[in-house]
Amino acid sequence: MRIGLFVAILGSLAVILAISIPIPYGPQRLAGGVGPAQGSAPRCLRLRYDYYQDAYELPARVRLRAAPGLLPGSFAADGQPANRLSEYPNWRPAGPDSIDIYWHHSPILRVPARGDSLLGRMAPAGEAPLLWQGNLRDYRVIAYPLPCSEFTAPAT
Repeated sequence: MRIGLFVAILGSLAVILAISIPIPYGPQRLAGGVGPAQGSAPRCLRLRYDYYQDAYELPARVRLRAAPGLLPGSFAADGQPANRLSEYPNWRPAGPDSIDIYWHHSPILRVPARGDSLLGRMAPAGEAPLLWQGNLRDYRVIAYPLPCSEFTAPAT
């Protein structure tokens, strides 16, 4: 009888820990890569997502600037259309050939740093209990170079 009670308590404790302790998830931060030179011209991208749930909350366009971002090692960005999820966007080099675009409580958009059609991924990032992490998955994001003169136009 005692071993059964011990196993029940141990199992209950394991379940409680699995649903209550947040564990970080998301793509690893990669070292390397070079940021833009101070005062360099901004770079603009049009973004398309392979993600249909709440896609209207994701920015359709982004302008990557050389100005310092909110976090150490990041650079400022602007998102369109402006909404609550794309407030205060930042970007940073992610290894020698990619960049990460992210904002407050957002997935991380990891796209190649160069090319005409930049196929990347949108990966959830943050913290969640162990039992929730099985529901997290990456989605495809495609970034197309956009003349920054078109950035101020309404997003489509």
